[in-house]
Amino acid sequence: MWWPRGMFRGLIPVLILLAGCSGYHVVREGTDAGVRLAVSAFHNDTSEPFVAEIVSAAVRERLLAGGVNVVAYGVPRLSGRVVSVTDDILAYDGAGVAYQRRLVLTVLLDFESDEGSGWDGRRMVVAADYAVTGDATGNRDRKDRAVAEAAFALAESILLELPGGEESP
Repeated sequence: MWWPRGMFRGLIPVLILLAGCSGYHVVREGTDAGVRLAVSAFHNDTSEPFVAEIVSAAVRERLLAGGVNVVAYGVPRLSGRVVSVTDDILAYDGAGVAYQRRLVLTVLLDFESDEGSGWDGRRMVVAADYAVTGDATGNRDRKDRAVAEAAFALAESILLELPGGEESP
């Protein structure tokens, strides 16, 4: 059987479009949607660059992974301020050069629900360790990963204390 060549050229984009949308479906928000929480962007009260952005992203990511329906606005709402970032030396090598550091984040959290303010200025302190080498760019990357690791630990603590959150393992 002979098919016109122009028909295949028009059919291929349609098939690709249909195949690309086959995995998506719409879900409704309801009682089975889990805990719903608005997470505001965290504020940075320190001189450490981008710490609030890293903390905000890590907290949202962990809450989503924990089954919380994270939204931008609404009540209940979680907001926070990174008020302190300390970077202490943990260990020195034989030449007296630091090779292990501990980053400590101090965050003030506010949780507002329909019943009023649940946490008003709750202080949480989390820490993460990272290695230091002679490479300044690598050190900055490891420090940023340590901030994300500490923020992940912060999100774990938040998740355990949320009403309807995960149970402690």
